Amino acid sequence: MSTKPKDPHYWQKYRATHPEYVARQKLLRAQRRKKTSRNRASEYANRPSRAIQKLRPLFEDLLQGTALSFWRDELRMDLRQEKALAELEGKDVTKALRAYQRRETEWHRVTTHLFED
Repeated sequence: MSTKPKDPHYWQKYRATHPEYVARQKLLRAQRRKKTSRNRASEYANRPSRAIQKLRPLFEDLLQGTALSFWRDELRMDLRQEKALAELEGKDVTKALRAYQRRETEWHRVTTHLFED
């Protein structure tokens, strides 16, 4: 049966006078930490990337996302999209483009004033 030391600083004094005990405890603690710790670097390397992948634009020849946009550029972009939609639906491309351009131009003429070139 062990008895509890009466001095509250007993272990502090014991460690101060026994450096080999402190070294052994540090070694045991390091071994225990190494055995139970995770290698996060390899975990992160094996995870799939969460970076947003850059998407290829649908119509590369059209400038999109510029700070200043003009109606003709927007109309040209809409016409390219209308052409792609007509091809997907199997419609006559030239008829679909003319109909869309007529609708868009007529609406624009009614609601705004056109400056002729």
